Amino acid sequence: MATLVNDNRDLKAPKPLDSRYGPYTGVTHANNSIPQTFRHIGLTVGVITGTTTFNGGRYDTADGGIQEYWYYTGVTDSDLVLKEAGGEAGTSGSSGTSGTSGRDGITTGQIYFFNDSVTELTGFKQLSTNPTGLSERTVITSVANNSDALVEQFITPELGFTVIPGGVQRFNLWFTKSAENRDIEAYVTLKLANSSGTVLQTIGSSQATNIGWNNNDTTPVVVQTDLTLPTSTIDSTNRMIVEIYVRNNENQTENVDWYTEGQSHYSYVVTTVSAQSGTSGSSGSSGTSGSSGESGTSGSSGSSGTSGSSGESGTSGSSGSSGTSGSSGESGTSGSSGTSGSSGSSGTSGSSGESGTSGSSGSSGTSGSSGSSGTSGSSGSSGTSGSSGESGTSGSSGSSGTSGSSGSSGTSGSSGESGTSGSSGSSGTSGSSGSSGTSGSS
Repeated sequence: MATLVNDNRDLKAPKPLDSRYGPYTGVTHANNSIPQTFRHIGLTVGVITGTTTFNGGRYDTADGGIQEYWYYTGVTDSDLVLKEAGGEAGTSGSSGTSGTSGRDGITTGQIYFFNDSVTELTGFKQLSTNPTGLSERTVITSVANNSDALVEQFITPELGFTVIPGGVQRFNLWFTKSAENRDIEAYVTLKLANSSGTVLQTIGSSQATNIGWNNNDTTPVVVQTDLTLPTSTIDSTNRMIVEIYVRNNENQTENVDWYTEGQSHYSYVVTTVSAQSGTSGSSGSSGTSGSSGESGTSGSSGSSGTSGSSGESGTSGSSGSSGTSGSSGESGTSGSSGTSGSSGSSGTSGSSGESGTSGSSGSSGTSGSSGSSGTSGSSGSSGTSGSSGESGTSGSSGSSGTSGSSGSSGTSGSSGESGTSGSSGSSGTSGSSGSSGTSGSS
């Protein structure tokens, strides 16, 4: 049951009168805060957008403002939607009747310009892909009543291609006539010719199109007339002829002006032929080289690998044994001169070591003076031999044997073991003995 209030409520709190309004931080917050039994269609809630400040029990700033949502078609969570500005959109009205369709467009191909100031062949002006850049020209044609008259005929250079793609060839021709109500039309005839201009074939004529009017008899209007061709094959030396005609449907002779060249009223035809590629421009000069970038900092050196352990030394070869020296026989005391006693037998020589380089001989001792000869007595025992001369210096040792080849180094691995040392060279031969000491006097 509603409570009747006869005066305004004087609300001092900085909050909405209906606590269900919120505001809330989002739609989910609103739905979670309002039990479904407390909702009704049309119930509006506020949702804060952007950054907010909650101060003194209320939100006092919200940089994105408040967006209002309402329970639009029901009271479920999904029925809480954004309120749109303004009322609901009305139903769309019925579509109007379609206007008249415009003329079909054409694909743009090579454009040929009617160059009336240039003679291509005798009797023909030039139809070229290049405009002349010269001043506007006017061709005046007098046309008898109810008849056609040739305005001008044009011919292309040798075409240089062998296929004319099928499609619409659209002619754009500028004319004026003497009065607005004059019934005068224009059309073209297209012919194929050889390189000398002899007609090979009449391809066809366009529909005659009325020449319009633009305020007066000196302001040209453009006449568009089309000729549709199938794809055809030609010789690359062939040319195309275009003849421009006007038709006077009046009962008196009429003068018709046709315009071309200049900048405002250049007559031309858009064909289905592809535009020819121009010659390539010369290459531009090379740009200056950019400055070299600064060198990057060098990377830190990697740590050295650990050295491999040295291989074990090979065992030394055994030295050859030295031969033992024989003991010298003692020299007998010289007796009186007689027959010399037989010499004591020499001591057995020790076996010599293997030859090395021989040492230099020691200096010989001085010979003792010979005793005077006497009668040879029986041989006395041999006197003791004089002391042996100093031994010569030992020969230099033979060259050492070739060391074994070292094992190949592993990658930062341990070194291969050293090869076994070659056996030592044999000892040099002993120097020759010094000369015998001086014999004792007899």
